[in-house]
Amino acid sequence: MSEGSGPGGAQASPQVERGLDLDRVVFFSDAVFAISITVLTLSLRLPTQTTDRGVADALHRAIPSIVTYVLSFVVVGLFWIAHHRMFRYITGIDAGLMRLNLVVLLVVAFTPFPTSVLGDHGNTTAAVVFYAATMTLLGLVSLSLWVYATHGRRLIRPSTPEPFIRHSFWRAASVPVVFAASIPIAFVNPFAAEWFWMLIVISRIVLRRLYGSLNEA
Repeated sequence: MSEGSGPGGAQASPQVERGLDLDRVVFFSDAVFAISITVLTLSLRLPTQTTDRGVADALHRAIPSIVTYVLSFVVVGLFWIAHHRMFRYITGIDAGLMRLNLVVLLVVAFTPFPTSVLGDHGNTTAAVVFYAATMTLLGLVSLSLWVYATHGRRLIRPSTPEPFIRHSFWRAASVPVVFAASIPIAFVNPFAAEWFWMLIVISRIVLRRLYGSLNEA
């Protein structure tokens, strides 16, 4: 392939960066995900207690915060897995993809705040809507990253299977769809909206049945 040519022989933009430049973006992204997951533990706070009964009561009151921590850990972890999987197939990065990736990382780094709000006020509509809206935004920008990279196959490996591209699209889309759909439910019943988020797991199972193990291709 001649210099300056892209996948399938198409002319690649001279602004597309590869090799070490792409590796730096991946390493930086992994660091932001790792820091965000670590900072999630700050949402777990226990008042100072001096008696067994006081500690037991405080731990009982902390259960919602612990559940929210686990939820956010799993959700951010899923986004990291998706991000890692995307960059196994993305072979180049341009200014547009870099900006989209920075927006993804911005929302990832912001995630501990709505996690803390939901942990402290999970029985309120405002907290549930705020958390769901944040995760919807994260899902949409993550999906945009994949759509941008795969459009015309300009930034991905030429050998990437088309079914894999579609599977990854629907996997990425399932998260913001579920969180966005839960927002109107939260105005009726916040707890029902939180249970509605379980559809993310169900959607993954359905997609795996439809596409098999293509996500491991």
